[in-house]
Amino acid sequence: MLKAKSILWVWFALLLAACVPPGPPPVSPLIPNQVPVMLDNQWRLTDLVYNGMHHNFDLIEPVLVQFSPGSLLYRACNSGGMYFDTENIQNPNEYRLLPGAATANDCPGGGTEQGSIFLQALSSTNHYEIEGDTLVLSGENARLTFVIDNEAKKPDYITPPESPLIPNQVPAMLDNQWRLTGVMYNGTQREFDSIEPVLIAFEPGRLSIQACNDIRLYLDTTGIEDPNGYQFWFYRPVTAWYRFWENAFNTARDCSERETAQEAIFLDALTSTNHYEIEGDTLVLSGENARLTFVIDNEAKKPSD
Repeated sequence: MLKAKSILWVWFALLLAACVPPGPPPVSPLIPNQVPVMLDNQWRLTDLVYNGMHHNFDLIEPVLVQFSPGSLLYRACNSGGMYFDTENIQNPNEYRLLPGAATANDCPGGGTEQGSIFLQALSSTNHYEIEGDTLVLSGENARLTFVIDNEAKKPDYITPPESPLIPNQVPAMLDNQWRLTGVMYNGTQREFDSIEPVLIAFEPGRLSIQACNDIRLYLDTTGIEDPNGYQFWFYRPVTAWYRFWENAFNTARDCSERETAQEAIFLDALTSTNHYEIEGDTLVLSGENARLTFVIDNEAKKPSD
C-alpha cells in the first residue's frame, strides 16, 4: 500500500511538473490579459491532433473554450478551468497551463473518453497563434484549432473558492516558518529522518512545503463553520467523490526510494488534516487519523517559492 501511494505521488509530481501545475493564478504576466481578441470571444474546437492522431469529438460537441484574465474556461464532457502562467517565459506567445477546478460527470457512450483526450491535449499545449477568427493552441504532441463562435452556450464558470482563508486571519501562521517535529498517522508514530527538516510556511490562502520536493497546497474554508477548520483545495479530474483537489505546485526531484516513501506518508497525513491549533510556538494540524506537530523555526532554509 505504501509503495502504491509513493508511486502515486511520484506520478503526480511528474505530471504536474510537466504542466507546471494548480490553483489560484500565479503572480506573473498572463497571456489573455495581453490579447483582447482572446478575451472578447468564445472559441469552438474544430480540429485536434494529439500524439500524431486526429481525434473526433462528435459525442461532446460543441467543445468550447472561453478566456478571462489569466484563465481558460472549457466545456467538453465536463466543464472546468485552467490558469495561464508565463513566469520566466521569454516568448510572448508561450505559456504554461495550470489545472483548476472541474466537474466530474460520467458522460454517455464514449463521451468521457473523448473529454479526457481533449483535456490531455489541451494540458500539453504551450504556444498560441491567432489569425483572423482562428486560434491554434499547440505543443510538442498536440495541436488544437478553434474558431470564434459566440452563439453556442458558454462554458460554466468553475473558479477558485472565494472564502475566508485561515492564514489571513492568524498572523502567527503567516509571520513564521514551521518545522515538523512529530507525526501520528493511522495510529502510528512516523519518522522522517531522510527528508529532515520538513518545513512549512503559510501565505494568504496557501501552504508551501519543503520535504524531498517543494510543494504548494491551497487552503479553503468554504462552508466550514469551525473557525479553526479548513480543507485543502485540490483538483481531481475524474473522481468526484474526493473532497480534496490536486495540489497546485510540485517539483519532481530525483528522490531516493526512502525519501519518496517518507514524503508520501507526510503528504497523506497532512492532507488528512482539517483543524489547527496554535499554542505559543507550537502548531498542531489534526484530522480523524492524523496529528502533525510543528514548532517555529525561522532559521532553517525556507520552502522554495
